[in-house]
Parts: sequence; C-alpha cells; structure tokens
Amino acid sequence: MKVVKGFGLFLSFILSIVFFIFISVGTMALFIKNTTTKEKINKYVEEVDIYNVKTNDLFGYENITLAEALKNELEKNDLPISLVDEVKNSKSLTNLIVDYSSRYIDYILKNSEKPTLTENDLLKVINIPTIEYHLNRNLTEKEKDYFNTKIDEIVVSINQNVIDRDYYITDNIDRIISFVYSGKINTYLVVGLIIFVILFFILTMSFYKPFIFLSVPFLVWGMLLSIVYLVIKFFITFVIKIDGTIENIIKNIINLISIDILKIGLSYLFIGVILYIIYKILKKFLYKEEDIFLELEEDNINPKLKEKVLR
Repeated sequence: MKVVKGFGLFLSFILSIVFFIFISVGTMALFIKNTTTKEKINKYVEEVDIYNVKTNDLFGYENITLAEALKNELEKNDLPISLVDEVKNSKSLTNLIVDYSSRYIDYILKNSEKPTLTENDLLKVINIPTIEYHLNRNLTEKEKDYFNTKIDEIVVSINQNVIDRDYYITDNIDRIISFVYSGKINTYLVVGLIIFVILFFILTMSFYKPFIFLSVPFLVWGMLLSIVYLVIKFFITFVIKIDGTIENIIKNIINLISIDILKIGLSYLFIGVILYIIYKILKKFLYKEEDIFLELEEDNINPKLKEKVLR
C-alpha cells in the first residue's frame, strides 16, 4: 500500500506540473480576452491623460507635452489656443482614440473589418464652426480650404500607415486567438479545474494532500507575475528611452497593463496561501487518522486488531 501511495504522490507531482501549464494557458487566454475589450481600452486611454504625454515628434517640438505642442502650433497659425481646452473638455479626441484603437484591436485579434479614419471622425474633434466660435469671426474661403486640406492629409497619412493584420498574425496564432475568443473558453477552464481536483484526490488517496499540489502552482504563478510587474516597471522607468508621441502613449498604457498583471499575481498568491492554509488545517486533523488506515492495510497487522479498529 505504501508503494502505491508513493507512486500516487509521484504522479501527483507530475500532474502538478501539468496543472501549472494549465494555469499558464488559462491566465494568458483570459488576460488577452479581458484587456482587449472596448471598456478596458477606454479605461487605459482615459487614465493615460494623452494631453500631458511628452512628445518629440509632433510639429517638430522637443520634450514638451502634446497640449503644449498643439497650443504652439495654433499660435503659429493665428488660431486661439483655447481650442485645445475645448477639445480636452469635450473628450472628443479621447473618444476617437478609444473607438479607433478598439476597432484596430478587433481587426488584429478577431479578423474584423480593417479600421479606417474618415474626415467626419476628425471633424468631431475639431471643425470650422468651433474654430470660428473661438476666433469670434468667420473663416475666409482660403482658410476653410487650408483647414479641409490639412484634415484630408491627416486622414490619408493615418490610413496609409495602418499595419496589416498579416504582419502580426500567423495561421497558428490565428487558431489560438479563435479559441481564446470563443464562448467556450470559460467552460473549458472550469471543467479542466474540476478534473484536476478530482485527479489529485484520486492519486494522493488523501483528503488533505491535494491542496498542497493545488497551492504550489498558484503560489509560483503569483510570484512570477509579481516579478514580471517589477521588471516592466524597471524597464519603463530606467531602461527604455522613448521620445515619440504614440510611443509615449503606448508606454503609459503598458504601465497600466502591468498593474493589472500585478493584481492577477497578488490574486494567485492569495489563492495559493488559502489552499496551503487549508492543507495545513486538514493535515493537522486528518494526518493521524489516515496514517492508522494506512497501517491497517499492511499484511503484518493483527487481523483481530484490524477488525476491531475498522468497527
């Protein structure tokens, strides 16, 4: 019997490694699925505060915020700088970025229609009536033509520089993504977790030992994700030097995503600790009892004593 239990514990150890891989796949799948929703993107973009992002590539200015660059450009063209505050207060640019980003992510991950920016999209951010209101006068035809030309140039430039889905996604990655976004992923994870729990109970032939095998993968993943968070923070703060506007926005978004990674890591640590505490409590109360029944299974036990205990 001891040999059987020893072999069961060995198999439980192997199963624990498989369970670690299972948690890895499940974590990545749910993380990708939950961080690419429109609501999540909206949260990231709003918390970044794009107007205070440093830029070195917009209009040729160096080491100033996006808001400052826009105001400088407006002054150069004899336009009121209050237009920037108008755009900021209306959140029209933020809404445009959120909408376009979510459509682009859907295009990459879900193979939906490739997003395009239109003149109407930009006109929701800034338009001739808004400019005329802040100027307190009507624009001349020449000024209107100049404005419309600039809008067209921006739209064409952005649409021409949209990176195709094939640049990122191979056939194998596409199959994985399809599985992640299928409605069955949550069901598979729940069923898989239940199967692992049942297998641990069967292999260990114990009421408390499965909890230690379940706790270790959660504890390891919790520590790994916490370390990933610290590494991302270190690189963003001390190593990666980014000057571009878009790159700075992405840097800030990555920083926010790293916080979500830390939250998952701390959650896994919490689950792992709880499972370990359950293991210790059950072991304290069940260890001697399980030991007795193990001994009763040995052939050298007095049959009369065995019968008496089992009663």
